[in-house]
Amino acid sequence: MVRAVGTAFTVRINPEALKVIVTEGKVALAAATKVLPATTELDTTPTAQPQTGQSDRGYLVKGQSVDFNPQADTGFGNQIQQLKEDDLGQQLAWRKGLLLFAGEPLSEVIDEVNRYTKLDIQIIDPEIADISIGGQFKVDEIETMLKVLETSFGINVNRPSPSTVHLEYKKNKRPVRNSTTYR
Repeated sequence: MVRAVGTAFTVRINPEALKVIVTEGKVALAAATKVLPATTELDTTPTAQPQTGQSDRGYLVKGQSVDFNPQADTGFGNQIQQLKEDDLGQQLAWRKGLLLFAGEPLSEVIDEVNRYTKLDIQIIDPEIADISIGGQFKVDEIETMLKVLETSFGINVNRPSPSTVHLEYKKNKRPVRNSTTYR
């Protein structure tokens, strides 16, 4: 459970944990001891009380982030990150329709990009999965990003179907190991 206490924050659901980033104020985190039915509507008013048993885990304040693991016995299950302004801006760029990368592996970049497109972009060549990617891309300009991968990183972009994209290194080139920044 993530409860607002006069704040602004984002929550991203990952298979292992909930990533919570606080941009203003304070957020309380608790592990639910009983799962709410899927049809239950949550009351998000600041005075709303949880509708289930809970185990309070603590608070996050402005500029803090954590991958909250509710299955942990105590605490958040992961270390709290104190984000610098630049890091906070990068984490929240999606609010402005941007994807910002600063040396993340191509595999992570593609996972993130796939959240914003109807295309199914797949890395079919494991040799390119760890290429460092830096750049700024608009979420509605995925084709531009694919073109940059081809021209700057030596990656072949194949389309076996209209909705599927395969990425592999070009046969006549070795995979790029350094990063290139695109704006």
